[in-house]
Amino acid sequence: VNASLNLHGTRSVQKVVELCAADELTLEANGSADGQPSGGTAASILTQSLAPAAARLCIDSHGNHVIQRILLKLPYHHCQFVFDAVAASVGDVARHRHGCCVIQRCLDSPTSAARSHLVRRIVEKSLELMQDAYGNYVVQYVLDVCGDEDVHAVCESVIGKVGSLAIQKFSSNVMEKCLERCTDRVRELYLNELSDPDRIRELMMDPFGNYVVQRALSVASHAQAVRLAEAMTPHLMALQGGGSN
Repeated sequence: VNASLNLHGTRSVQKVVELCAADELTLEANGSADGQPSGGTAASILTQSLAPAAARLCIDSHGNHVIQRILLKLPYHHCQFVFDAVAASVGDVARHRHGCCVIQRCLDSPTSAARSHLVRRIVEKSLELMQDAYGNYVVQYVLDVCGDEDVHAVCESVIGKVGSLAIQKFSSNVMEKCLERCTDRVRELYLNELSDPDRIRELMMDPFGNYVVQRALSVASHAQAVRLAEAMTPHLMALQGGGSN
């Protein structure tokens, strides 16, 4: 663990991971690996020694590279300790500059029970994470790579909060993606919120909200786009009038 947290040591540990991966391939070729963890292999010894500090390694500037190398090179059964640690501390890991990258690598992995559990934990905290400088990237990644059920859960979580999330720097990016990925029913609810006469002017004038409005217009049905445009028109006229004075 200490070596993984060190500038020079991390390179050595990453090399050990590479050697373990080669060892696993040899075992598989010889018919010695059956897809289940074995306490005697080099990979098992390495991952068992790192497991107690997995969450710390995920957010460390040097340790995260070791974790990402493990996710990239070793078979799933040797990576499960990473998924378990991240799921248990998903709020902290996802809001960290290095941790968010580790989570994205976890989401790149094939479907498994551990991956599904991690996704559920992210979805549970999606409203909180999307308002964070790094957490928003994790939520966007869920929207990009996860299944319809998980995407739908994220999109449902922002109903009733679209206006306020649209004018925040980080969550506005998530809102644009939600507009693209949501179901027609949810998009209709989004458009109703965005078309609110008491909200639309603020959105149009906001440096982040205006992009959400533009995205809404690009994905809306004809009827929805007309409704949103009609809500915008009085404010466009007022802005044009103000600009001519």
